[in-house]
Amino acid sequence: MLKLVDVLAIEAPERSRLVEVDDAIRDLVRAVETAADQDGRDRRTLSRAIVGVLAAAAARQAMKAYPSMSQTELKASLAALVDEAVDWASRRALRNSSDRERGEARRGTGRRDDGT
Repeated sequence: MLKLVDVLAIEAPERSRLVEVDDAIRDLVRAVETAADQDGRDRRTLSRAIVGVLAAAAARQAMKAYPSMSQTELKASLAALVDEAVDWASRRALRNSSDRERGEARRGTGRRDDGT
């Protein structure tokens, strides 16, 4: 079974390569979104397409990484991994939002909890 916790636990030197991959994907997505904004394209449509492209790439990579796993098992494993990844990303987004709000409060910028 593919598990996000296993990915996050990978140690150096492989971990440094994973960080590079993550950075490259993030930079690519930002570049596409920026180009979409500059060209007057629909950013949401492109974001949805990027999700599809990344899912297809993940499926291809999983088939290489787990060649003896049946398609049924691989699909179930990828579905569970996506579920776990969405939970992780949601928690991280909340944490980053809270960190940003605390930083703004310390600097005296942004809105306080009372809405002012």
